[in-house]
Amino acid sequence: MARILFVLGVAVLGLVAGATAYHFVGRDVAPTFADVALNRPLPAAFEQRNVLAAGEVWARDFEELVGQILRESDEGFQVTRPVAGRARPLIRPISDGLRYSGKIDGKFELNGGVGVVTAGMEAGQVAELSVADTVLVSIPVAEVPWDELASLGSDARQRLFYVRAVLLTSVTARYFKELESTAGAIQGEAFGAKGRVYTATSSTANRHILTLDLIDVAEVGERLTLGTPAPWEGIVEEARVQGVRIDQLRPAELEGAEPDRR
Repeated sequence: MARILFVLGVAVLGLVAGATAYHFVGRDVAPTFADVALNRPLPAAFEQRNVLAAGEVWARDFEELVGQILRESDEGFQVTRPVAGRARPLIRPISDGLRYSGKIDGKFELNGGVGVVTAGMEAGQVAELSVADTVLVSIPVAEVPWDELASLGSDARQRLFYVRAVLLTSVTARYFKELESTAGAIQGEAFGAKGRVYTATSSTANRHILTLDLIDVAEVGERLTLGTPAPWEGIVEEARVQGVRIDQLRPAELEGAEPDRR
């Protein structure tokens, strides 16, 4: 019995000594982090989106853009008026809309209007960027007033676009700063990148961008003139435009007078 107690005592002492040694080593060895990849590109589909870069201005009432006619001229883009008898837009919240999540720095290639959260990044900062589609407001293709769109005609001095749908996208950035020294305890979330260690700050940014589903009104007129049957099936893909960037969208003219369509 005494021999058994002696063996158990030695074993316990060994465990304590081992734990103490491990803790001692842990205090003196700086933590290491494997570098994560920075600046993964946004999905290619973002390049095809018609982005309203000034989406923050319109975000509160963005559903009001659905069914409107936009006019593009030498002065830029402007809302003109809604088409008469437009259908009531459908509102669909998007629960699985995350389109991008990754770490970026100031070299991130800005497209799709995402630059609003990276323009103010300081030297030595990186950010964790999340891009998520949140709400889609749209008019069903079969309920688009195709005949009225065709009646608007065309003019070489301007282009008219019908807004069939608007997609609200949330862009969120959490900022991290470079850790000057890894000696001692690291508080909060941290990761490695570019051979350095970055820790979370309390600084964040959240912005909204809008993607517009635009139908070229002149194209609709040409297709209907050709007698295309079932226009909502044969026209929408031909008349849809992609890759348009709207840096500023002026509201409709006031004074109560209907703006000149041409």
